Amino acid sequence: MEVPAWQLMLVQLLTFLIGMWALNYLALKPIRAILEERKRRILHAQAEADAARKQAQANSDELAKRLTKFEGETRERMKKAEGDARKMKDAALAEARKQAMAVVMQARAQMKRERVDTRDQLRREVARLSVAMARKVAGISISAREKKKLIQRVIDELPNRLDADA
Repeated sequence: MEVPAWQLMLVQLLTFLIGMWALNYLALKPIRAILEERKRRILHAQAEADAARKQAQANSDELAKRLTKFEGETRERMKKAEGDARKMKDAALAEARKQAMAVVMQARAQMKRERVDTRDQLRREVARLSVAMARKVAGISISAREKKKLIQRVIDELPNRLDADA
């Protein structure tokens, strides 16, 4: 017996609908739920990534600010150190000049003392030689007291004679 075409079509349609319903209930709903959960996790991960990106950008900006501030402070410290070094150099130069002037003044004073000592020694020597020559010329002996008087007189008159000769 042959089944009419419309019944066959109806059975096929019912089978198709029952299959669709079973497929929808047994396979598609769980797959959709899995896909929805996955979509929700992806959106959550994207939100977290955006938040992390924003936080990283904020951290990067903060680091850039700190670096700029640190560079500024470093420049200021370098300028201050250079200024301090210049001050120390100037102070050292001033101290060296002061010491050099003291050495020059000390040398001048020493030269002056040596000149005076040399002049005094020269006066004494001239006086001694004058007395010796006078003794030889006069052929007499002079007492120690007269010798001292004569030497003192020659020493006292010597500067006037030296100044007159100059």
